[in-house]
Amino acid sequence: GSLERFRDLKFCIGFETRHKNHPLFIQTALIGAEKGNDLIADLLRVYDKLHFITGQEQDLTTNNLRITNLLKELYGYSTFDIDEEIELEPGVKIFPSYYFCSPIKDRPNFSIHHFGASWKDAIIRKDLLNLLSYSFIKIRQRRQSDDLPINKNEKIICQTPWLGKRKFLFLKKYKD
Repeated sequence: GSLERFRDLKFCIGFETRHKNHPLFIQTALIGAEKGNDLIADLLRVYDKLHFITGQEQDLTTNNLRITNLLKELYGYSTFDIDEEIELEPGVKIFPSYYFCSPIKDRPNFSIHHFGASWKDAIIRKDLLNLLSYSFIKIRQRRQSDDLPINKNEKIICQTPWLGKRKFLFLKKYKD
């Protein structure tokens, strides 16, 4: 469907699909707001005060959590229902998860969030076994990448083909 129907709103956003063992968040893949919107200004003020690196620590809090907490703080909500359209004030709405996140058959959908995790490494390495100068590792692919997480001092002895998004490698480690 077209996004035209949302143009008359001051602000609109949707819920993220609830995943197993994950709390409920507002999704941030698609946000609509009129020029000079107060809610966007409030959010920018939150970000103005943030320090993403303090000492040796990084603050990796997602914007989903920040926006969810801001909406709860500003509008006094303690819980949300991802399948309901909520009007926080006239012209300020949160839409069900199937509107802007994950489609559900026979329900309106206007965008799809593919959860590509582009901010994370494309490939994850897990060392399963290290014995003397050999390693058996599993790699998992989050998205397409030709780069393998092999160190300069490692050589691939053998490897499996991709098994879905997983691959196993047997490595020999050499001294630097």
